[in-house]
Amino acid sequence: FLLGQLAARHPHLKAAIAGAGHELGNHSHTHARLTRLAMSGIRTELSRARAAIGPHAHFRPPYGAFNRRVQEARQHPRLPVSSALERGSPGLVRHQAVPHRVQRPGRYGARSRRGTARLDPAYRGCL
Repeated sequence: FLLGQLAARHPHLKAAIAGAGHELGNHSHTHARLTRLAMSGIRTELSRARAAIGPHAHFRPPYGAFNRRVQEARQHPRLPVSSALERGSPGLVRHQAVPHRVQRPGRYGARSRRGTARLDPAYRGCL
């Protein structure tokens, strides 16, 4: 899940991530708390991120926070919402443990059958 502003600033990293076979996802443009924005602000965050990231199939709101407005805004285009463990939960790991835990995705990390790893710079200790 990429931030649009970082994808725009570092297109080589976005290309490397996609080139390594990872699926790209939308995590908003600026990591704003979407639940505090008006509908127009939410749509702007999502559309700017979509323009910077390019084709993607999933959306994860910053801080895992969503409400009716966020739910409605993601309907156009329809993006599945992905969730993950939050700060303070036992599944959030420091970067030193990522290789071990990503190899065992069904047991640690994001709650996903696909073994999604969340490497979020907004959380100290994560990549």
